[in-house]
Amino acid sequence: MFPTSCPLTGYHILETGTVAPVHESAYMEIQIKNPSGLKLRADALLAGELAVSRSQIKKWFDGGLVISGQEVLSPGTKVVDGMYIQIKKEEAIRQESLDV
Repeated sequence: MFPTSCPLTGYHILETGTVAPVHESAYMEIQIKNPSGLKLRADALLAGELAVSRSQIKKWFDGGLVISGQEVLSPGTKVVDGMYIQIKKEEAIRQESLDV
């Protein structure tokens, strides 16, 4: 799934080791390279890259499971070049199993 390179669209995604201040297995971290400055929404990008429904991704955002640095992101957050996004994996997986 990672890294994803989209030369036609001008961005690519890299899964990285986490810089989050917690045990790294609790988070998945990705870095977005968007040198062309495309206007990408974080929710749409994550749904496509992770093959998770947009409604599930929105629940992750609403639950505070998607962060960048110390900031909890909203679904419409615009992705910028070099941005790191962390997803609290364990809570996201638990939330998905509760929704089934």
